Amino acid sequence: MSLLEIRGLSVDFRQDGREMPAVRNVSFHVGAGETVAVVGESGSGKSVTALATVDLLPESAVARGSVLYQGEEMIGAPEDRLQRIRGNDISFIFQEPMTSLNPLHTIEKQLGESLSVHQGLRGQPLQDRIVELLGKVGIPDPVMRLKSYPHQLSGGQRQRVMIAMALANEPQLLIADEPTTALDVTIEAQILELLADLQRSEGLSLLFITHDLGVVRKIADRVVVMRQGEVVETGPCAQIFDAPSHAYTKMLLDAETIGAPAPVAEDAPELLCTDQLRVWFPIQRGILRRTVGHVKAVNAASLSV
Repeated sequence: MSLLEIRGLSVDFRQDGREMPAVRNVSFHVGAGETVAVVGESGSGKSVTALATVDLLPESAVARGSVLYQGEEMIGAPEDRLQRIRGNDISFIFQEPMTSLNPLHTIEKQLGESLSVHQGLRGQPLQDRIVELLGKVGIPDPVMRLKSYPHQLSGGQRQRVMIAMALANEPQLLIADEPTTALDVTIEAQILELLADLQRSEGLSLLFITHDLGVVRKIADRVVVMRQGEVVETGPCAQIFDAPSHAYTKMLLDAETIGAPAPVAEDAPELLCTDQLRVWFPIQRGILRRTVGHVKAVNAASLSV
């Protein structure tokens, strides 16, 4: 039995007395320990499908069909049952952590809320668990980061905090909705490697929503290709890339950016130069806000353009 099985899912949005289709007759499954990538251009219905798994759609949406989690129907399930599954069995990582994290609360408070509600942790055991989670996702000096606010973290660190929040209650299925789109390629590679490591160590299943075929090549066991709210092709990752059958899949593959930059002339003038550039942010603690350390955002960077 599949961990998650979607059968004939359709989602309509009510607007001005009309129903506008967003997803039509979508069917696929996610097995235990498997990574399934749902790929397609913006507006293809990827995120709507993911949100429908545990009824996180807006009130204007109407979902039909079947979404089975461990054989239990999620469409029309009681709210208390959905609440137990959300964040416990199924967790989400969203695209932009700055819109998902509360800018007014520390990292400790935001991670602690979920652990307090779902696991009843308080005091030192709660703080120990938060530090453990931050360390697991690769946040340096996690104890020092407990009192940090989201704006005091880099984009990659904020996304790592979001992953820590998603892992807090040891879910079985992680749904990642474009989690690397807002990151540069170096940090993207680190986040993808982190997700792969966590999947192996935690025994997670992963439903990965993306439009980036380069990401799909790296992480997916199977691929679901969506266009205009419908699944047009699905199959093992190697099959989709090596022998696509649908014209839309072929078009997506043809659109991949492949190549190398043009060579730079040897006599090209230098436009920008930095020498040992350093940007450090102070870490302040206590009533007197004494500086106890620094976050080294940039350290001794030298380059020329």
